[in-house]
Amino acid sequence: MSSDISKVEQLTKTAYLSGFSAAEWREVFKSLSREAQLPDDLVASSICELLSSFHGDTTLRDYLRTAVVDPQIPLHLWQLLPAFLKNVRSPTSSLHDPSSLDMVCRLILNLHYESHAPALGSLIPFAEHPSELLNTISDLLYLLRLSYEFSASPFHQLTTSASELLLQLLAYVGDMSDVTTSQATVLLSLVHVVLQVVTLDENVRNALDSFLLSLSLILGDGTRQADEAEMFASFQLTPSRHETAGPNPSLDLLSGSLIMARLVSNRGTQSGSGCQPIAIANLMAWYRVSSQALGVFYAHAILAALSCLSQIPSEADATPNFVWRSFTLARLPLFFQKFQERLASEGGVEVDHTDTSIMQSAIAQVFTHHELLDQCEHKMRNAGANNGDAIEDDTKGSSFRFELLGALVSTRLLDHTFALELFPSLPTDFPTKLTMETQESGSDLDTYLDSKFSSDSSLEDTLALFDRITPDYRSHTALADMMHGRFVHACRIADIETLGRLCKILSEHEHTLEIIALHAPLHEMIAHALACLEDYDLIIVGDPQTAVTHIGEVVLFLQSVLARFRITSSVFRVDDRVLRSDGLRSTSVVFPYGTLSEDDRVTINAWRKAIFDHDSEGIDDEILRSTKPRTLLRLSATLFSEAILACIAQRIDADALQNGVSYYMGPLLNWTLVGVVQALLEELERASPRHFTVLQAVLSDKSCPSVVLRTSKQTILRLSSDSRACARAQTQAPSPLPSMATLVDIVMKDHDRSLFQTSKEPAPWMSQPKLMIRQALVTATSGRVPYFDIERCLAMTNVRAFFESAWRELLAAASIGKMETCRRLATYILSPTSGMATESTTSVPPLLPIFLHAYVPFLLVSIDNQITSEQNISVQLLSTIVVSALTFAANFERALMKPAEVIAGRDIKVQVHNSPCSAMARRLRLDLRKVKGPSALALFQKLSASSTFVSTFPTI
Repeated sequence: MSSDISKVEQLTKTAYLSGFSAAEWREVFKSLSREAQLPDDLVASSICELLSSFHGDTTLRDYLRTAVVDPQIPLHLWQLLPAFLKNVRSPTSSLHDPSSLDMVCRLILNLHYESHAPALGSLIPFAEHPSELLNTISDLLYLLRLSYEFSASPFHQLTTSASELLLQLLAYVGDMSDVTTSQATVLLSLVHVVLQVVTLDENVRNALDSFLLSLSLILGDGTRQADEAEMFASFQLTPSRHETAGPNPSLDLLSGSLIMARLVSNRGTQSGSGCQPIAIANLMAWYRVSSQALGVFYAHAILAALSCLSQIPSEADATPNFVWRSFTLARLPLFFQKFQERLASEGGVEVDHTDTSIMQSAIAQVFTHHELLDQCEHKMRNAGANNGDAIEDDTKGSSFRFELLGALVSTRLLDHTFALELFPSLPTDFPTKLTMETQESGSDLDTYLDSKFSSDSSLEDTLALFDRITPDYRSHTALADMMHGRFVHACRIADIETLGRLCKILSEHEHTLEIIALHAPLHEMIAHALACLEDYDLIIVGDPQTAVTHIGEVVLFLQSVLARFRITSSVFRVDDRVLRSDGLRSTSVVFPYGTLSEDDRVTINAWRKAIFDHDSEGIDDEILRSTKPRTLLRLSATLFSEAILACIAQRIDADALQNGVSYYMGPLLNWTLVGVVQALLEELERASPRHFTVLQAVLSDKSCPSVVLRTSKQTILRLSSDSRACARAQTQAPSPLPSMATLVDIVMKDHDRSLFQTSKEPAPWMSQPKLMIRQALVTATSGRVPYFDIERCLAMTNVRAFFESAWRELLAAASIGKMETCRRLATYILSPTSGMATESTTSVPPLLPIFLHAYVPFLLVSIDNQITSEQNISVQLLSTIVVSALTFAANFERALMKPAEVIAGRDIKVQVHNSPCSAMARRLRLDLRKVKGPSALALFQKLSASSTFVSTFPTI
């Protein structure tokens, strides 16, 4: 027997180290099995032994899958499970890597689900003795408890996998009359340990409670034996995740990660990181519904941000990495500071805003997550390697741990003495790079900055300053406040030269723009810039060409910001004044000449003669003064189209057309090109070769503004995936010019192409919201942070269809035990920050009142038509979502119902959700009384019995 074991282990190890695939290993193993009769579980043991050294290796996973699936290899699924669990529990085993354990558990579950067979016959042999089944359950309980002792990580979901396996086996525990007292006593003590030390999913806890009752009945004197077992368990209790990280740690990290991701992805809008009241309200709502100690809450918030940072793909460009590092190291500590001050001012929590012991306990917990911190260190090193030329020597080798501790000490959230225990080389002072440069110049900050932004300073010098400052995270807040203040001041006094220069700088230096979006209300800057453009009068300007060039920089900046940060709302406010950005979005419309007004025809004719006429002397000051910038912006696409058609009709020659295009490539008119390029792309289907030639000439010109390339990227990628469009472009392009692929190369870098590749057979656009919801659930279940773009979903379908797709996917996930994941994702979708009615935030309507008052009554009628078992899970899911979403919204609303905050001299007013939560809850209960049917009654009873719902809305 020992020789057989040695042969199998040696064969498997040699095959793996030689790089054999699963199919090659199978053939070699078959030849060995024909020579000797091998024990059933020998294959599993040999592969698990290798997993102890090669953590999470997918090749070894494929070996296990092949061994179970191939009928010629003596390994059944019901043999793999106990062999794997015995290997984990063995005192000599080193298979304690959570990613490897989760991988094997998930493989066993997937193979079980793929068999479409019940657990009996798949995970459990038909002739299994009850004592053997209980031994397997005992090993599973050990694995479940072990899973909660590992650090929470976005790269494994071991607690979920072990729980699923346990539920499968507990469902088939039958007659236990033959079980010995000693075995029952050991099991009873182990169940007690798990129930007391571990925070379990509701389904698992209910199943273990029933199992515990059965064991107590078997033991006879249930009370005495249970007390002894509980006393025995108490001697083995060790500090657990429940004591250090609060309830449901992995799922609470999901809630936190979703909130962090929303604040960052919406950073340019009023529901993002740049709007401090909204960010603090999100944290307040999350804190109040989580029922955690403040230190635990801080730890979860930091870990959530670290999880988001760690998930940035290595092939992505440097900007997402930089944004998340700036948010985590510069913005989040300030949020904690304001959050703690807010708690202290409300008096509801015994906390002093100067108390550093709270963050001390949080950071101690965070620093036990070595794997996650190491991944963030890797992100920091990559950033330094990619930008080494721009970073000063004193910051090139910065450690992520150093920067995190430095940020917390600088904001006085963490005591420096304690920080030294975690990072002994931490300095006492943390001067910002901006402060150091100011001191070196021998002047104060305002004077130093004035010199850098004056017309005497070159653009290169100013950009070099930002290159030095942006790697210093402690300078980000001051930099954002400074740029925001100067920008708004230039708009208010109509200093178009300074404003144009600032816009040029921000368009050239995207990291500075990202810092402003994270740390300051960018929507305010947009509103003031729109007001300045609307009020500016070229008639009184001495040099209209220079003024129009500066106006163009402002227009390009606004178009870039609206596209970059996906700001879909067209309404902005400056005090009581309403401003609209529609004129910047509708620049691609080509108007038939006959539909133009008389004034527009005069303008078209004048500009056509100035640009596309051989006899023209160019663009003079008079035509610039007589044409409003917004009029030229609106008519440029029409002017281009008319010129191309004139060339086709041979009313002008190709040289005149090319000469006119060259005018548009200069700084005087290139700010109109966004609409021109979009119009040419929209006409590509019916356009002539001349259209394609002009399009390629504009995009390939080195002076083409980057915003033109950015805004046309998605359209070109979509057309490049359309075989018919590519064929048309190929036939339209003149022989010296390449085809559609050239346009793709122009608008994208080579390393970006894989990130935007479109499937040859993309899913119909109507089904994409459903697929996005499904992907979000899969991602959340796997322990990673899901990205879910609600606004994009609602751009492809209406609210009713979106709710139907979301409900079907959530119900399917809840049916297999993912109720908590569904609850948290649904709360995120319905929460007020994803559907606020503020004019400067988003085009998404308030989803929570629509869901409660328009969709729930319809849904209840549908649930009434289901069978009883389906009705139960549907009502349970619906009540869970309603309670959770309303509770979060009520706490969010409460956090916003405060006087307007004054931040750095800026009065920021936030409009609260336009339908108060108490009114929504009251109306929902009235609606449920009116709806006839068992589902409405069941939902009403569940809401009435919910302590959370009743305590949140006590007057209803």
